[in-house]
Amino acid sequence: AGVTKTGSITLQAAAVQASILKISGTSFSTGTSAPVMVSVLVNDTFATPATLATTLEILDSTCTNVQAGLSNTVSRSAASVHDFALSTNVPVGSYCARVTASNGMSTASATETFTVVDASRPQVTGITVAGVGLSSTAPTVITTINTAGSYAVALTVDKALNAGGVSVNQSALTSAANGLSASGSITLNAGTNTVTVTVTGANGANTYAYEVYVENTNQLAVTSFAIDGSTLGATPSGPEVTLTTGTAVARNNTLAFKLTTPAQTSGNNASVVFSKITVRLNDVNSSTPRSAAATLNNVTLSRTGAGAWSTTATGTLSAEVTRSNGAFATGTKANNEFVGNVASWFTGATDGVTINMSLIRDYLNQEFASNLSNLSTLSGATVRVTVELTPESGSRAIYGSNPFTSVFVNGITVQ
Repeated sequence: AGVTKTGSITLQAAAVQASILKISGTSFSTGTSAPVMVSVLVNDTFATPATLATTLEILDSTCTNVQAGLSNTVSRSAASVHDFALSTNVPVGSYCARVTASNGMSTASATETFTVVDASRPQVTGITVAGVGLSSTAPTVITTINTAGSYAVALTVDKALNAGGVSVNQSALTSAANGLSASGSITLNAGTNTVTVTVTGANGANTYAYEVYVENTNQLAVTSFAIDGSTLGATPSGPEVTLTTGTAVARNNTLAFKLTTPAQTSGNNASVVFSKITVRLNDVNSSTPRSAAATLNNVTLSRTGAGAWSTTATGTLSAEVTRSNGAFATGTKANNEFVGNVASWFTGATDGVTINMSLIRDYLNQEFASNLSNLSTLSGATVRVTVELTPESGSRAIYGSNPFTSVFVNGITVQ
C-alpha cells in the first residue's frame, strides 16, 4: 500500500505599492509655472525581471480630470523598493498629483492635492471657516448642529490686496486696498464642500482649493465649568478634563456643578443623547471614606425653541453607596420612581446645564441608604467629584474642540 499526500499551492500576483512622500517646489516668482517635484516611494513586493514603470499625472483639485501636457513617466529596473522624484512644470492653481506604478502584472496608485502659487502675488497665510482652520492637503471637518447655512470666513495674506481682491466660491469678501486680511461668509451644505479662494494683488491672483466636510453631530459644547457660581480652571487630556480650584476652597452645601455652553444658533435644535450620566461624590480625606454614585440611563439633553436646555430620562437609575469597608447600599430604581427628581437634578438654562449634586446625594441617602448618617451631610469634608458621560452614537460632549467623557474636580471643602 502506498501513501498519498495532498496539499495546495497559492500563487500570488506580483504586488506593487505606491505612495507620495512629499510635494515640493510649488511656488515661483518669475515665469509662468513652477517645477513641481513629487517624491515617490514604490515597493515591488515580488520583484520580477519586468520593468517598473511609474507615471506622474496632474489632475484638477478633485482628482478627476487629467490636465493635458502635465504628465511625466519614468522606468526603473525591477527591484524591491524604489525611492525617487518626478517633476513637471505646473501653472498657478489647485491640483491633484496622481502617481501610478506598474510592473506589467500589478498596478498601484496614490494621490495628493497641492496648490501652485506665484510668490509675487498675495498668498494665503491662514484661513478659517466657522473658526476652524482649513488645510490645503487634507479635508477639514466642521461639526455643527446646523449643517446647511451661512458660515463665517476669515483669512490673512502676506502681501497687499486689491480693494475687494478676495473671493470665496465666487462671492466677494470684505477687504480693503493694501490690506492683509479679509472676512465675510459663505454657504455650506451637509457633507463634502469645495471651497475655492482667490486672492488678488498688484501682480495678479493666486487660487486655492480646500475640502470642507460639514458633519451634523449633536453635541454638548462646553465653554467653561463652574461650582456654586465660581468658574474653575480646566485642563483637557484626551477624554478627561480635570478642574482645579487652586487650594482647598470652602463651598456651600448646594454643590451645584454647571457646564456652560454657547447661546443656541439658528437651525436644528440640539438634542444630545447619553446612554449613561454618572455622578460620583468621594470624601477623600476622611478616616472612614464615603462615596456615593448615581447613574442615570438613557438621558436626553435638548434645547427647546427658546434655546433653553431641558432633560428627560427614559431609563433606570442605578446607585451605590460605600464607605471604607465596602458597599452597604446598592439598588436600581425604575423610571416612574425617580423621574420626578430628574428635573431638579438637572437645571437647564440658555447658557448651560447645572447638575445639582447635593440633591443627588440626598436622594441616594433617602432612597438607598435609609437614613445613613454619614451621607446626611458632607459638612467639613473634602470632596472629589467625578461626572462621567457615555454618549450615544451621533452625540458627544466637547470642551473647546476636544471630545470628553469624564470631568474630575478635586479639593472642594464643603461648609
